[in-house]
Amino acid sequence: MSNLIITNPMIMECLIKEGIDKKSVNLADAKYVLPTEEAIKAFGKRYLDFLWSSGLDKWRSEIWDCDDFAFGSRSLASIDNALWQNATGNTDCGLAFGIAWVMTMDGGHAINIAIYQDESGSLGVHYYEPQLQSSSENIGEPFVCLQKISRDSFLFPLWYYL
Repeated sequence: MSNLIITNPMIMECLIKEGIDKKSVNLADAKYVLPTEEAIKAFGKRYLDFLWSSGLDKWRSEIWDCDDFAFGSRSLASIDNALWQNATGNTDCGLAFGIAWVMTMDGGHAINIAIYQDESGSLGVHYYEPQLQSSSENIGEPFVCLQKISRDSFLFPLWYYL
């Protein structure tokens, strides 16, 4: 995780710049720590291991579909954040990693989002697909969870929860 702490209004401003209507954003905490790309890859790997070991690696309509994958990865990320903060003694704050409901050509879809800080210090949004995907980056790993996806992969956002 990053040591940078941002506030609820800073996240709202970032999402509004992304074109999100503030009425469709639910922010649960007053302060947030930003996840690093390394942290997201690490809990994506642990989530993948959990899915395989529990037999939940396959999509099943209504029982284990996109929203379940997204909420599951969000839950693991929250657990990782709490353990990291306990170990480091950092200020108590939520993790700027959440869930987005978006509209695609096929209908509604749940994905994960993360607020990040770029090299210039500006805040931005990364989008992640929580369902198992073939790995295009990691040749030795056939599947990944939390594959980064482009904002162009969906038509428009419906609501966000962090």
